[in-house]
Parts: sequence; structure tokens; C-alpha cells
Amino acid sequence: MKRFLMVVLVIGFAFFGMPRFVSAFALEPGIIELSADPGETVQTNITIINDEPESKTYFFSVQKFIPKGSFGQQEFLPETDRSGLPSWIVAPSSSITLQPGQVMRAPIEIVVPENATPGGYYAAIFFSTVTNASPTNSQGETVGLRTGSLLLFTVNGSLAPKYYVRDFLIDHVRVYNSLPIRFTIRILNNGRTHVQPTGHITIRNMFGAHVATLLVNADGGRVLPNSLREFSSVWEEESVESQDLFTAITEELQHFAFGSYTAELEMVGPGSEENRKASVKFSVRPRWTFVVAFIVIAFVSLSVIVLARVRGQSEE
Repeated sequence: MKRFLMVVLVIGFAFFGMPRFVSAFALEPGIIELSADPGETVQTNITIINDEPESKTYFFSVQKFIPKGSFGQQEFLPETDRSGLPSWIVAPSSSITLQPGQVMRAPIEIVVPENATPGGYYAAIFFSTVTNASPTNSQGETVGLRTGSLLLFTVNGSLAPKYYVRDFLIDHVRVYNSLPIRFTIRILNNGRTHVQPTGHITIRNMFGAHVATLLVNADGGRVLPNSLREFSSVWEEESVESQDLFTAITEELQHFAFGSYTAELEMVGPGSEENRKASVKFSVRPRWTFVVAFIVIAFVSLSVIVLARVRGQSEE
């Protein structure tokens, strides 16, 4: 079995943009997504992999997190905050010792209280080489190794997903010299559990003909409750920054587009059917291509006129 990358925080937390920690051990999976009814107990496993050439002891801890920013970041709450999900999580022991290269599946149990309110609950399950999951030295720098898995837990109940498109934007300009063009989609989740919105952008030219379809949130990012998350889709991803006239012309020709366009956004999946569509108009006018074409046409026209005059004079 091909292992995940060594740093699970880079993998599992990539959906949220969490800071990366360097580690010589790994956890699988990076994200755990579970649901249960109030009063129910569910079980899962976290695989711990010791990639070091010596035995190591790893200490278990849990921290709640809340959304922060508009790109899927999180803010971790103090470990002393044990309310909600951290108090429901039970591990077989507070530490695990692994031999060099050893792989172990650690069972994790979530005991949901009878009176748990339906909705989403979020925490990271950490394993660290030190007893305190995030110790710091006198300079405030983190010491020790720490790796974790995100737990996205839903208590079942009346939880109709509620999210909508708050903004569908392109850059402030409406006239572009060439592709690529980046679209920004801001999704607001005002429900009680996380959502994984998906959708597409259909681009049509001035005649209404379909010219491209772009996916929205192809990586499967989540939007946590009561938070705004920004996604982007790009028409013609590959491009280099123009450094000279020749490069600019080459880029315009490689990603050629001309005229007025309409981009139509449609989000799909569970959630409110209102405010799930939006559109934006823009134009593409390849400036340097037109300049060069004008110069070429002018040169050819002038050459024809000059040749005609020369022939006329010679005939006389």
C-alpha cells in the first residue's frame, strides 16, 4: 500500500489550509468524517507509522478548532477547552510506543451524549513525541514532533444543509488582453454542519455557443458552519508572465480568445435551492495580436500601393 505523504497535516489538512508541521512519523487517514445519533457510540481507527530508526512513544491529545479566514484555515482552541467533541473522544491509552518501522492501528471511540444537539463538531486528534502537544521553548518556538488527523463529526438530526453563493467575481477589470481568467466563488454556510459544495462554470461566447466548462471545488474542500470560504476556478490554467512583446504575443496566440463572454455558475448538491446560480460578463481583446496584425496589414497595404505606383510609372 502506498503511504500517504509523511506529514499527514499537509495531506489531511490541505482541505482547510492548516499550517504544516515537520514530522518523522505519520497518521492515516488525514481526515476522518463520521456521524452518529445522540446516545450512540461509534468507533474508528487511526494508523500510526513510526518512520524513525528508533522506538518512539507518542502521546495522545485532542483540540477543538473553529473556522478562520476565507481559505479553509482553522483556529485551534486551547486544550483546556474540553467541552463538546473532545470530551466524547476516548482513546485506549494516553500514549503508544512503537518500534522502528512499526505500524499500529489505534482504536478511537466517540461516545455521543443522549442530549447532544444535532449539528457539526470539529476537533483534531494529535499524537506528539512530548506529553504537551504544543510545547514551546523560551523563544516561543514549537519543539517536539506533532502530527494529527482532523475529525469532522456530525450529530444526526434535522440538519438541512444551508449554503449559498455570496459572490461570483472576476478581477476588477472587465476587458482582458488574453487568458487565463480567474473566477472567485465565495460560499457562505449558514447551516449547522459542514458542507462540501460542488458545481461548475459554463462559459459561452457572444453567440451563445459553449466554449468551456470549469469545475468548482474539484478538490472537495469543506465549508464549516457559520463561515465563508473562497474557491477559485481558472479558464486556461497554464500561462507565463509576459516579459516582452514576443512573449506577450505568443501567450495571446496560445490562449486565444476574442469577443464578449458570459460565465454562468451553478452549484449542485444538498442545500438551499436559492442563490445557487450566478453569472458574470467579460470581454477578451488580444491587444498585442491586434497591434501586430494592424502593423502587418498596414505594411502589406502600403507595399501593394507602392508596387502599384511603381508599375504604373514603369508602364508610362
